[in-house]
Amino acid sequence: MKKIIKRLSVLNVLILFVELIFSSLVFVSPATDTGATDDKLCSQPVDVVMILDRSGSMDYTSRCDWWQYVCVDKPLCKKWEWQQKTDYNVSQEWCASKMQSAPHQSVYLAIDPKKIDAAKEAANDFLALMGASDQSALISYANTATLDKVLSFDHLATETAINSLVASGATNIGDALKLGIQELKSARANAQANHVMILLTDGKANKPSGPGYGEYAADVTYAENQASAAAALGFKIFTIGLGENGEINETMLQNIAAATGASYYHSPSQTDLEAIYQDISSKVCQYGSISGCLYNDQNNNGVIDPGEPTLSAWEVTLNNNDERTQQTDAAGCYTFAGLEDGAYTISETVKSGWQQTYPANNQNQPVTITNHNDIANIDFANYEIPPACGDGNLNNDEQCDDGNNQNGDGCSAVCQLEPTCTDADADGYFAEGGACGLADCDDTNSAINPSTTEICDLLDNNCDGQTDETFSDLGSSCSDGIGMCLMTGTKICSTDGTGTVCSATAGDPAAEVCDGTLDENCDGTVDENCACTDGATQACGPTAEIGVCKFGVQTCAAGAWSACLGSVMPTDETCDGLDNDCDGENDETFLNLNNSCTVGIGKCQVSGQYICSANFSDTTCNVSPGTPDAEETCDNSLDDDCDGQIDEDCSAAPYCGDNIKNGADECDGTDGVGVHQACSETCTLISLPYCGDGLVNNTEQCDGTAGITTGYHCTSSCLLEADQTGPTTGSLSGYVFEDLDGATTTTSDLIGLSGWLINLFNSASSTLPIATTTTDAAGYFEFKNLLPDSYNLTEILQTDWQQISAPSTPLIITAGLDLLNNNFINYSSGGSGGDEPYCGDGQKNNNEECDGTDGLLPDHTCNQSCVLVKNSSGGGSGGGGGVGYVCGNGIREGSEVCDQFSSVPSGYICNAFCTAYDPAGSGGATNSTSTAPTDQNSNPSANQTKPDKKTDRPTNLAPKTDTDHSPIALGSATPAATTDGSKEDSGNIQSAPSLGASAPTILGAGADLCTHCPWWIWPLLAILHLAILIIYLLIVSPSEKNTPSDSSKSDHQNDSFIKGSWWWLAPVFVLLAVIFYLLVFVCEIPYLTPAIILSSFFLMLISHYSLLRSTHGSLAKIATIVFLTIAPIAAYLYCPWDQTWFWLAVILPYALALFCFILSTVKLAKYRSLWGWFILIASILMVVLEWLIEHCQC
Repeated sequence: MKKIIKRLSVLNVLILFVELIFSSLVFVSPATDTGATDDKLCSQPVDVVMILDRSGSMDYTSRCDWWQYVCVDKPLCKKWEWQQKTDYNVSQEWCASKMQSAPHQSVYLAIDPKKIDAAKEAANDFLALMGASDQSALISYANTATLDKVLSFDHLATETAINSLVASGATNIGDALKLGIQELKSARANAQANHVMILLTDGKANKPSGPGYGEYAADVTYAENQASAAAALGFKIFTIGLGENGEINETMLQNIAAATGASYYHSPSQTDLEAIYQDISSKVCQYGSISGCLYNDQNNNGVIDPGEPTLSAWEVTLNNNDERTQQTDAAGCYTFAGLEDGAYTISETVKSGWQQTYPANNQNQPVTITNHNDIANIDFANYEIPPACGDGNLNNDEQCDDGNNQNGDGCSAVCQLEPTCTDADADGYFAEGGACGLADCDDTNSAINPSTTEICDLLDNNCDGQTDETFSDLGSSCSDGIGMCLMTGTKICSTDGTGTVCSATAGDPAAEVCDGTLDENCDGTVDENCACTDGATQACGPTAEIGVCKFGVQTCAAGAWSACLGSVMPTDETCDGLDNDCDGENDETFLNLNNSCTVGIGKCQVSGQYICSANFSDTTCNVSPGTPDAEETCDNSLDDDCDGQIDEDCSAAPYCGDNIKNGADECDGTDGVGVHQACSETCTLISLPYCGDGLVNNTEQCDGTAGITTGYHCTSSCLLEADQTGPTTGSLSGYVFEDLDGATTTTSDLIGLSGWLINLFNSASSTLPIATTTTDAAGYFEFKNLLPDSYNLTEILQTDWQQISAPSTPLIITAGLDLLNNNFINYSSGGSGGDEPYCGDGQKNNNEECDGTDGLLPDHTCNQSCVLVKNSSGGGSGGGGGVGYVCGNGIREGSEVCDQFSSVPSGYICNAFCTAYDPAGSGGATNSTSTAPTDQNSNPSANQTKPDKKTDRPTNLAPKTDTDHSPIALGSATPAATTDGSKEDSGNIQSAPSLGASAPTILGAGADLCTHCPWWIWPLLAILHLAILIIYLLIVSPSEKNTPSDSSKSDHQNDSFIKGSWWWLAPVFVLLAVIFYLLVFVCEIPYLTPAIILSSFFLMLISHYSLLRSTHGSLAKIATIVFLTIAPIAAYLYCPWDQTWFWLAVILPYALALFCFILSTVKLAKYRSLWGWFILIASILMVVLEWLIEHCQC
C-alpha cells in the first residue's frame, strides 16, 4: 500500500509539472512583430471602425436552459416529447424550479460580467494599441445603427463613446456595415491607410426588415451584400461571434469576414474577447502595401533625376479584379494599404498637356505581394509639353489654335482670329461673333439675337447658350385633380410663351364605390356615407349558438349591411325536445313532461305518461280512458259505467262504496284507512309509498338503505347527500396554450405554456381569488377539492400576449363532478431584445398592486397575483408590523397548509413547518404541483367527466407510486384513489412551501426532495448491509502465527494480524452497487449523494483493511477516519436536518464508531474484538444516513 501511495505522489508531482508548463504555453502569448511604431499600430496607418452590438441581449445577467414536455399532436395529445427552452434574466431559484429528472435537468448560468461590459473593456484595450497616425471611429447598432463617433485621431473620444453605450433592442447588422462603409469612404478617411471594420455581435440579424427577434433571412442576405460591397472597396471586416453557437449565426459571420479577406472569431464567453482583440490587432498589420510617387521629368530624359519635383493631385489606379483609385497627396505620393498576397497593376492617369516618360511608352507597373510585404518606390515620371502655336492647345497670347499654322481657316498662322462677319437675317448681329461683335446664335431668324428677351418656346432666344432658362419649373412634375381624378404630367410652355402650364387634365369623377381604399367621386373623402366595405361579411343573429340558435351572415353591398341570412333566433319554448329559447335547457317550462298520469274514472281509469302535445304547446297524457260498461253492476264495489258513482241505483244494502266499512270490507272510502294507506275500489287496503318505508318510490332518490351509493347517505327527505368522506367536491382543470398562428380554426399549432398564473373565483368572491396555481411544463393546471358552487377562471396575461379564447362562465361544480379542458388560448404579439415586466419580477409594473416587496404596505402580503392582501394575524414572528405569518399559533394563515390541529386534512399530520404529510403514505409535504392527465378529450373546449388519472408522463407530470399521495392545496389537491374507485377527501388546504425551499443544491437537492421508498426497501437494505458486514468480518480472523497466547511479541514484531486476502472486494462492491440502484432508481434519490455515501464507506473498508494488514499504516488510519466522516457531511449538504433527533441519530453512531476505531488502533491484538464493533456501528450509521436523505425533507 505504501508503494502505491508513493507512486501516486510521484504521479501527482508530474501532473502538476505538466500543468504548469501547459499553462505557460497557453497564457503567455509570444510577441508578434507587427511593424508597429510609436505613432502607428502597424507599419502603415490604419483607419479602424469599431462596430459594437448594443441589443438587449448584450445586457443579460443570467441564462437558464430548461426542458418542457410538449404535446406534439394537439388536440389529441397522445404524443409528447421534450423540447429545450432558454430564458434570460431569470433568478437561479426560477431556473431551479424548472428542474426535471435526468437527462432533462435545468442549467443556470450567471452572466458576469455582462456582455456589453466585457465588449467595452476589450474594445478600449484595442484602442490603447492605436498610434497617433491611426484613426478610430465607433458605430453601434440595435434596432438601428448609429455613427457615435466619426473617424479621427482622438482615440480617447472613441473610448468615451464606447463607455456611453446602453444595451436595448434588436440586431441590425446590415445597416451597421453600410454605415461603416460610408465612414471609410468619407473625406475624413485616410486614403493611404488600411481600412478596417471590427464587427462584434451576440445575436442574429433580424432588422431592418425582420420583426426584431429570432433571425430574418432577408436581413442575413442584406448584411452579406454589404460585406461584398466593402470587399470591392478593399475594406477588411473582422467579425466576432459572442455566445453559444445557437445564439449566433456563425456561417453569416464567417461569410462576411471571408468576403473581405479578414478573419472570424468565435468567443463562447466574455473572457475570450481581450485575447481576440489582441489577435486582431496583430492580423490588421499582416497585409501588404504598395506605395510610390509621381515626378515631373523636367529634362524629358525618362529618368527620375535627383531634385525633380513631385506631382500632387494626380490620379493613381490599383487593379486586381477590383479597381481602386486615389489622388497623390501634397508630397506627390500614394499608398495602397491592406492588400492581400497576389499580383497587382499600378497605373496613372496622364493629364492633358503631359506625356508619361517613365515607365516608357505609357506602360503600367506590375507588382506582386508575397508574405504580406510592403512594396515601395513604384514611381512614375511625366514631362509637360511646352506650349506652341499649332499644338491644338490655347496657350499664352493665342486667340485660337486650330492645330495648324495656316492662314485663311479662321485662325491665322500665328494663332490669331481671322474675322469674317455674316448677318443673313439683317438683325445687326453676326454669326461669327468674336471680332465681329456678339454672336448671332441663329442668323436665319431675326427674332433670335443677343438683344432679344427669352420666352418659353424651347429656343435660345437671347443667344446666351441656355434655353428657356428663366422658366425654372419647365419639365417638372405636376398634377391636376384629386382622388381617382388625379392625373400627372409635366410643366410645358404656355401657348403665348410667357409662362408654363401643366400638361395634365383632371379626369372625370364617378360614383363612390365602398371599397375601403379609393375616392371615386373625387371629393377628397374615401367611402363617405359607407357603413362597411363592399363584399365584407359578419356574423349576425343570436348572441351565442346554443340550442336551435344559429348564427347568420350579413354581407356588405353598396356600403350597407344586408339582412341577416340563415340565422335562427330564440323563440318561446315549445314541447318538442329542442332548446327553442336557447337557454341551454330543453322543454324546461313543461314541468310534468314524462311524469305519470291517469285518465278516466272508475273502471275506465288508465295510467300513462305525459308527452308533448301534437301542436307542441302543452303536454298530454299518452293514453285514453277505457270503455265503460253499459250498466252498473251492483255489489262489486266498482264504478262499472265510469260515471263517478259505485253501484248507483242499487238497493240500500251495504255495499263497497257506501263509505261505510261493512262485512268483508277492509275499508270503505276513508272508513278503516290508516296512515300511509288508501282504500281501493274493491274496499281493500292499499299501502301507499312514503319516505321511510325502505323502498325508493316516485321522486325519492333513496329510502333508508335502499338506493344508497358509496360516499352518500339518505336524508330524512329521502334525498341522497354526499358523505363528508365521499366525493362531496369536484375539480376544474385545463391548459394554457400558445396559438402560433393566432387563428382558433387551427388546433395543430397549440403549444402548452408553463409558469402562467391562473386565478379561481367563486360566487362569494369576485375581486380576490380564492385560490391560485401555475401551469406545469405542459401548460396544465388543476383546482381540486372544490365544493359545489359556481366558479370563474382567469389567467394573468403576460406582456405582449393577447387572449383569443377563454373558458365559459360560470362553471358549475356539483358533488363529484370534474370539469376538464377549461382552456385558455393566447397569441404572442412579438417583442424581443429587451426586458419585459411580469408578475414576479420584483418590480411593481402595469396594473400590479405590488410585486415582491415593491409596493408592499404594513400588515399586508403580496400574493401570487401581485395583489395586496391584508394579514389576518397582524405582526410577524419577531416584533410587530411584519408581513409574515406565525407557524405554530394554531391558526392557518397565508401560505400555511395547516397549523397544529387547524385545517389538517383527513388522514394527514401537520408537521413543524405547517405542511401536511401522510404518515402511512409517501410522507411528502404538501405543495401545489398539478398533474396533467394524458387522456384528454379531443375537443379542447368540452367539459366532461374526468377520465382515469393513470399516466405515463415524466416524473414532474405523474405520481411516483401506486399510492398516489399527491400534493393537497386549496383548489389544487389530488385525492388519493381508493380500492373502489372513489376519492378520499383531503380537505381544502392552501399550498405552502416545503422544507426543501431552503435546502442547498450542492449535492442534487432541488429535484424531488421528498422521495418515496416502498416499505420493503428498508428490510432489504438492512439485509444487504448485514451481508457486507459478514463478508468483511470473515477476513478479520486471527492468523495462526499471531494468536492471543503469543503475547511475548510486541505489536511491532507482528507484521499482520489477519490471515485473509483481498477476495472480499468484489462481492462487497456488488452489494453496494445493488444498494445504490435501490436508492436511486426505486427511491428516486438524486444519484450524487448516495454515490458519495456508499463510495466513502467502501473506501473506509479498504483503508481499514490496509491498516489490519500492516501495523505501520498511519496513513491508513487517517484515511479510515476521513472516509467515515465524508458520509454524514454529504448527507447534511444534500438536505440539512433541523430536528434534534436527526442530529442524535447521526452523531451517536458516528461518535461510537470513532471511539471503537481509535481504541482498537492503540493495541491491535489486545482490542481485536473492537474491529468488528467498529464495522458494525459504521454499517448502522450508513443505514441511518440512507433513511435520513430519503425522509428529512418530508
